[in-house]
Amino acid sequence: MTKSCQTSGNSGALFSLRFSAPARLLFAILLAISTLTVTGCGGCGQQPTTTAEEEEEQERPKDDFENRTPVVIPAVFPVVDTGDEIEGETENQRRQRIEKANLEGRKVNRVKAGHWATAYFQVIANNFDGRGVIACNCVDAAFRPVPVEQTDYYVLSTRPASMPKGQWRNLETTVYLPRRETSSPSASVKYDLRSPAGLTMTSIMQPSPVMNPHQYHFVVLSHRPDSYKYMNNMDVVTVADPNAIGDPFPPFYYVVPTRDGDPVPLPRHALSWTTLAYVLWDDYAADELDTDQQIAMLDWIHHGGQLIISGPDSLDGLQNSFLADYLPAFYESAAEFTNADLEELNENFAVVVEGKAREDRVLNVLEDKPLLGINLNLQADASPIEGTGDNLIVERQVGRGRIVVTAFSLEDKRFVYWRSFNSLFNNAIMRRPARRFSSTLNTGLTFRWKDDDTSIFDPLIGSQLRFLSRDLGPSGTPTTLYNDDSGTTPEAPGMFNFGYSTVIDDSLPKRYLMPGNESMRREVDGDTWRYGGYRDTAQSGVAGWSDSSGVSMAARTTLKQAAGITPPPAGFVFKMLAGYLIVLVPLNWLIFRMIGRVEWAWVAAPLIAIAGAALVIKMASLDIGFVRSNTQVNLLEVHADYPRGHLTEYSALYTSLSTGYNVELANQTAQSLPFAANIEDWERAEVISQATLNRTRANRLEGFQIKSNSTGMLHTESMIDMGGSFSLTDDGAGGLSVVNGSTIDLVECGVVQRRDDGTLHRAWIGDLMSGGQTSTLEFEQIYREGIGEAWQENDRFLSDRAVVSRIWQDFDSDFVQLATVAEHTEVKPHWEVIKSVAARVLEGELDFSDPAATVSEISFLKLYRAANVRSGINLGDMFDAVSDYLELAPGEVRLIGATGGIVAETAFDPGSTQVIQETLVVVHLNKGRLPPVRRDWNTMADAIQDSRDPERMDEMFGTGQ
Repeated sequence: MTKSCQTSGNSGALFSLRFSAPARLLFAILLAISTLTVTGCGGCGQQPTTTAEEEEEQERPKDDFENRTPVVIPAVFPVVDTGDEIEGETENQRRQRIEKANLEGRKVNRVKAGHWATAYFQVIANNFDGRGVIACNCVDAAFRPVPVEQTDYYVLSTRPASMPKGQWRNLETTVYLPRRETSSPSASVKYDLRSPAGLTMTSIMQPSPVMNPHQYHFVVLSHRPDSYKYMNNMDVVTVADPNAIGDPFPPFYYVVPTRDGDPVPLPRHALSWTTLAYVLWDDYAADELDTDQQIAMLDWIHHGGQLIISGPDSLDGLQNSFLADYLPAFYESAAEFTNADLEELNENFAVVVEGKAREDRVLNVLEDKPLLGINLNLQADASPIEGTGDNLIVERQVGRGRIVVTAFSLEDKRFVYWRSFNSLFNNAIMRRPARRFSSTLNTGLTFRWKDDDTSIFDPLIGSQLRFLSRDLGPSGTPTTLYNDDSGTTPEAPGMFNFGYSTVIDDSLPKRYLMPGNESMRREVDGDTWRYGGYRDTAQSGVAGWSDSSGVSMAARTTLKQAAGITPPPAGFVFKMLAGYLIVLVPLNWLIFRMIGRVEWAWVAAPLIAIAGAALVIKMASLDIGFVRSNTQVNLLEVHADYPRGHLTEYSALYTSLSTGYNVELANQTAQSLPFAANIEDWERAEVISQATLNRTRANRLEGFQIKSNSTGMLHTESMIDMGGSFSLTDDGAGGLSVVNGSTIDLVECGVVQRRDDGTLHRAWIGDLMSGGQTSTLEFEQIYREGIGEAWQENDRFLSDRAVVSRIWQDFDSDFVQLATVAEHTEVKPHWEVIKSVAARVLEGELDFSDPAATVSEISFLKLYRAANVRSGINLGDMFDAVSDYLELAPGEVRLIGATGGIVAETAFDPGSTQVIQETLVVVHLNKGRLPPVRRDWNTMADAIQDSRDPERMDEMFGTGQ
């Protein structure tokens, strides 16, 4: 065999081989195969060539830090383009799929003004291990921090961040979203990743749409989220009007599904669950929620959250979980339900309308295809929902909230496509009021509550989550929705409208209001679960942070009086002067006389004078808080048989020198903000100050600056572990006892009860010590106005309002002459002080020189408070708010008392020379019954069909039915 080589100058080297014919054939085949595998072959088109731009991109070093779109939960996390392809999917199709998924997710990613939220900031360190701080706060369109309403502060939330190289980290933090003086359609949060030295390494501002007050989140915990997509089209979530012209109907709930691979979209602390009304649980392992999320869910349920469990695929796995002690029922066995099992359900919840065929409305199953489900073993205090059949849907009240379990699957298509399923879901499963749909040319498709004239956008109906310190109304539940462009309320003239709903405004088209329903009057009598003395807050709905609730306003009044600085009394001055003279003259002379150096007494005199002055200053500062004082009034709300409570602290910090306070909070659930002042006492400062909420193992508020000779106020809330629970026991013969199994001592406590016949009864206990002390309750019947009598016999619960009311009972007129008031035995000793504040408080409304001048009870109360006749701090105003305005439902039992020690673990740095703290404890010992369940009057489809039949419309609405 011979071999030769030829070269061609311009074409490079070309090798020519001489082989036998078979060898040449084999070589040709190998050459052809190798040619097909060469990268960059233009003929094959299988591998695109690398462009110059792509090569430059590959060579360019990555940024030190990258971040993804932040998410405020509950929310859907954005889909990340990882390059993964579905078989047969093009690059463009993949990108469109991801964009569509993210668009759907953004529709439900909403925030709410006046609430704390949990945010996830996703970041990666590309080139080295990183350490730093995540800082975030709410900003306006000009990137300026948004202040906490009615204060001169904004709050920056921070947390430490550790970022191993090349690993995406989900950094969780919290942020407060303040209310605005005018509502805004979006809220923006600015996120900064800062180095330990404070340098900003990456920054992003993320705007989010803001929910209306009546809108809430509805989270679905399921590994089959597509099975619950139908919920987005249910009329309990939103009303889809096929004939609508203009704005779409605003949703009532934003349904947030779970997605495998993403974090569970639930915050780790209950005080960030406040925009969440319902959770649906289906085929989800309990340990997929971490310990903090499990505790948060129990806290949330006890304060009014509602958990819906689709039983067949869930109940068996939950029986040994953190929910075990609270489930309405346990799994007993598999079941097959036939039409006979569904008879009662159809009888009560098939929405049969006159003139419509009943057989089209009932749920039928084929004999050879029964409805698969489970038999339920009910717990002692659980019950079937009335009218739903034999244990098909059961519920259990847990604190203020409830857990409901279905014996059938909520994704079963036979239920989903049942024409009456929306009514069953609205009325029985969600326990919302019955509805009556209507559709006209003027209003479009809408509805009204069948037994309540309030707005369909009433926030008190959309969620039952309530915190006493946030949601109790200043004078109970308003009977009408308040809507005044001036932003004032009858209870608090001049204050921003934080105390009433403004949902019926221009943001919601008027066509959504039913004709004849413009008054929006609430049927508050008898419905203590939804109303019961609570009220919604503008922009926030319910459960939002509130400095204008009845409890907050009472606390502000108390602190305003108790935190005032008064000069030492005459007795203090006399004692200090007498002591000084005794030391200076006789004692000084006697000492030096005994040692034979009387002349030295003259030398010691100036030194004694200096020491005496220092002692007077020190003693005076202790007496009046001249250096620093901390006056605190708190509320602890507890639900029976649960070892955790909601603690609200209101602190007034006085300092004689400009001081920056750092506040160590009790635990990671704690939230703290500057306490809003009365609008008449406050003017917006030119520059707002920053306070920093630093989240570590225990949250810490840093840099709360107070000017010299002034008082700054803080509002702090947390969920605390009481080391045990309070419980109510029944001896079986109607006798009741209360047990204090907590670590909190109660003093001067009593119990109030409303019985089934509507009568009120009270049992006085006195002291109820921790560690299991039991008190047998001996009740006496009382009237509503007499609830507080037993407590008000003690100064701890006696408010200025109660004192003035007692004084006024001795007069037989609404207006009383000043001379008559001055001679009253409880007024006479303080009359000169009361007169001295009159000009300042009533601004010349009263002329004390006129013997015929009269004063009303309300005006005199202002004078009495301003004169600070009853100095010191007590729980009277807060007790009045709870006893007067928090309603009792039939069957409900409530314990009210004070703590015998300090409950709050909040620590202030620097400390105060004078600390005064009082805590009111409210324990919900027994729950009132839930309102009755009634089905809808008609369906949405009926309304649409009837709107095309004028005679049918006259038949339904012309008679006022």
